Amino acid sequence: MDSTPELDLPMAKPLVTPEQIELVGDFLRGKGWVKAPVICAALSISDRRLRVIVEYSDSRILSSPGSPGYRLFDREALPEADRAADRFISQGKRMIQHGISIRRRFHHFHHAGRV
Repeated sequence: MDSTPELDLPMAKPLVTPEQIELVGDFLRGKGWVKAPVICAALSISDRRLRVIVEYSDSRILSSPGSPGYRLFDREALPEADRAADRFISQGKRMIQHGISIRRRFHHFHHAGRV
């Protein structure tokens, strides 16, 4: 049996329409960074819905850990986008390491008959 962890990443996509992505993108156009409560109030959407729209926007809408909000990914956002990509990749590596650690501990207990 191969004990190498695999990345099984397919996830069901929630229903996000191109119109919803366009709506948020149009709102952000020319504004720079905008905080979630401002966007949600202006567009009558929940914070959760905003995050889902951003997640499935194919990075047309930019936000990342430590960013001051959301912004349209345009030419002016290039330096910020580069930093955002670095932050997500770093976060992803830490999450993968944590998952592998949990899996390793699980196997330790499982094979010792303690589960």
